[in-house]
Parts: sequence; structure tokens; C-alpha cells
Amino acid sequence: MASRKTSEELREIYRRSLENMRDWLRDSSLRADERAGVVDAWQEDLRAFFRDHGHCFSCERPLDHCTCSEPLEGSVH
Repeated sequence: MASRKTSEELREIYRRSLENMRDWLRDSSLRADERAGVVDAWQEDLRAFFRDHGHCFSCERPLDHCTCSEPLEGSVH
């Protein structure tokens, strides 16, 4: 695996990914339930990506400093 990303790099990757997802969904002809499934899968991928780089998706802190009651269970705002 490549070197771990910093929290700043992860935030930037998240912002770009979110904007791409919004653009794609806006242009998509998927039904609402299909869109929800795509967003759920995208969010799971981001949780795993953050975890793989040693950060909690919810609070963006390093996992060893995370105080979330359910680490990695963040939500997209």
C-alpha cells in the first residue's frame, strides 16, 4: 500500500469525491432507491479508505485518537 494520507489529504479527496458523486447523480437517470444504493456503497468505500489510511471517517481523527462511540460510522453531510 502507498504511504498513508494525512487528514488534510483525506479531506481534500473526500471533497473531490463528493463533488464528483453529486455531479454524477445529478446527471444520472437512476431511480431514488438506486441512487441511495450507490451513495451507500460510495460511503462504505470512503469509510474503508479512511480506515486504510488510519483515520476515522466520522471525526477524521487518527484511529488511535478517535473518541466516536462507533468509529468509522460517519455520515455524509
